[in-house]
Amino acid sequence: MEMELEKILLKIFERFASVSENSFKEVLDLISLKTYPPNYYFVNEGKREESEYFVLDGIIRSNIFTRKGEDVTLSFFYEKSVLPPCISRTNDGISTLNFQSLSEVKIAIINANLFRELMQKHLDLYQFGNMVMMSELQIKAKKEISFATLSAKVRLEELRSQFPGIENLIPHTHIASYLGITPISLSRLRNKQ
Repeated sequence: MEMELEKILLKIFERFASVSENSFKEVLDLISLKTYPPNYYFVNEGKREESEYFVLDGIIRSNIFTRKGEDVTLSFFYEKSVLPPCISRTNDGISTLNFQSLSEVKIAIINANLFRELMQKHLDLYQFGNMVMMSELQIKAKKEISFATLSAKVRLEELRSQFPGIENLIPHTHIASYLGITPISLSRLRNKQ
């Protein structure tokens, strides 16, 4: 792995927990790098899934398709972030979500079982995993509360705060879906501001 990508990955880890040089080296030994083009589904709902993902560069969304075939965006992930832990997005090793690149993305990937073994071996990696899981729970709870209590206008403002410039980077249909409104309603909200 090139030095710049190692630095980015270390920053991702250090956002959640302090990781020793030895632990980080063991992670690096198991990491593989992938680059995906825009609009590529690299994790598919209903398929076997056994990896942990670290977003080094680019924008990703998680989504599901309803029984009626509607595309529902659940979350966005920018560079220097972690996708939700494998255990939280699978059921018996089968993915419950899709993950799609919205731009060209560079991702560091590690086998979830091997990473779990490293977490059992190194307390700092265990703390990292625990903090990632806690962060994911907080994000989900905040989104649920937001949908239950805030207007679409305020939810859009929160999205803009969390992901600056997102409206210039990805299709507005994904933003509308994430906000739980139609693309026409999103257009109206944007025109009022």
